[in-house]
Amino acid sequence: MKAFEASRVAAGLPQRLRFPVPLVSGVIEKRPNRFVMECHLDGQQESVRCHVPVTGKVAGLSYKDMQGLQLPCLLSTPSNVANRKTQYTVEALALEPQGQVNTWYGINQSASTRYIGHFLSAGAIPEIVADAGQLVAERKVGKSTRIDFVYAQRDLIEVKTPLAAIPLHTSTNPLVQQMLHSRQSGKQSKGSHPSRLTRHLGVMVDELEQQRLILDSAAALDQGTSTSCGQQPRSILVQSYMYDAPAFRRPTTFPTSLIGLAVERARLAGVELWQVNMALDPEGVTLLKYFPIAEFGGAPVAQ
Repeated sequence: MKAFEASRVAAGLPQRLRFPVPLVSGVIEKRPNRFVMECHLDGQQESVRCHVPVTGKVAGLSYKDMQGLQLPCLLSTPSNVANRKTQYTVEALALEPQGQVNTWYGINQSASTRYIGHFLSAGAIPEIVADAGQLVAERKVGKSTRIDFVYAQRDLIEVKTPLAAIPLHTSTNPLVQQMLHSRQSGKQSKGSHPSRLTRHLGVMVDELEQQRLILDSAAALDQGTSTSCGQQPRSILVQSYMYDAPAFRRPTTFPTSLIGLAVERARLAGVELWQVNMALDPEGVTLLKYFPIAEFGGAPVAQ
């Protein structure tokens, strides 16, 4: 599979987004509920309650699993901290022991969408957005579904950041290894409910088919021919990873699962799947690479 390296495709364009305030490092002590993690900040004696920007599991870890793992983390301080119950937001975690961190895994899915929006607007991914002036963030499509971006009043771009793909099994943290070993004979955790993704995919397929029908009808009336040579609408699902993830491959359970059926319908309808890898560190986010997933319909050409 050919990957479009950001350094080549976007030569001279911004591939780095710097944070206005550097992230703070610490260690996750526990996650008492879906909204809060208690973290111990470097240089401080007492732990602080931090906002968790993820309602579900992170890397497949339940609340109980996270107890005592001592995972290193990066925290941000929101500008509107006076109006919040927590002073920090957990942005990333590491699987190595404290002091030996080589890779940060971003977990803030809303921030991931913002980062993708930044790189699209900066012209760093021209195969998806060629003219940043025609990119609009978050539009309502259908009755009640919001899509992350609309390009040229035609193309739908939805960003998903799958946290279950974080490779927990590669952890060198002895506490994580011990937890995984104790899991082997236990029950496997259930995946997250796919209703939101299946709904988005359904809307993207419906909108794509509707736009094609409109274009074909207009062309038939004006010229008596189809629009096979014209500029066709696109629906693009971006799989965003805030680490250098391997190329996405459909799990073997896909064909019989609800999400698998939705993905297959989207693939057959022409929805494109692209993967974007970024690297997160205390100072900012770097665009590493991006590429279309070949098994999802091949590599689209730049517009």
